[in-house]
Amino acid sequence: MMKLFAFLKPLDIYLFQQLDLLKANSFYLQIIDRVSALNSSAQKITYQVASFSIIFLPLFITTLLLMANCSLRSDLDEKYLIKENIDLYLKNKNILNAMDNMMATQEIKSAEELTTKIESVLNGLKVSARNASVANFNTDESWGSITQVSADLNFSDFSMEDFAAFITALISEKINIHNLNINRNPANQTIKGDIHLVIFNRIQQYQYEEQ
Repeated sequence: MMKLFAFLKPLDIYLFQQLDLLKANSFYLQIIDRVSALNSSAQKITYQVASFSIIFLPLFITTLLLMANCSLRSDLDEKYLIKENIDLYLKNKNILNAMDNMMATQEIKSAEELTTKIESVLNGLKVSARNASVANFNTDESWGSITQVSADLNFSDFSMEDFAAFITALISEKINIHNLNINRNPANQTIKGDIHLVIFNRIQQYQYEEQ
């Protein structure tokens, strides 16, 4: 309670100072003279209206300001929330676009399918399919309609030119290369080694219409 009185005391002093200034104003004196000329009932009503205005008008104005401030804060919070949702949408869209760029051109679900794909690439380069073999095929993770598979590819007897073309072909097929170990054979100027491959597949969902 004492804290409340301490808070209101400066306000009371300020209000009384403003009243003193008002009483010294010529316009105020003219109003007093006109009110004094009224009968007692009219004077009573006038003073009641004035008292009501002095007491409640500042409170009314303060309430309007608080409501406007709350409305402004609400608008700012709503705009901030909308901005957050837009930023999240754009972030997820960028992630999906990046994932799309990494998707294999053909869905690969098994070691046999990966072997077939590798053989097709090698045949296109006029390189013997016996120079590469798939090992340690695994389905690593799934996210909704996307799966990640990985495998090791052992290779041997590649010339540098053929190997460079092979790597380029794998990348064009969206077969991602994560680790690469190469050993050179000085005797016949060929290379051998192993590659760790990671492949992202978008699972095809087939819908059958009921007859």
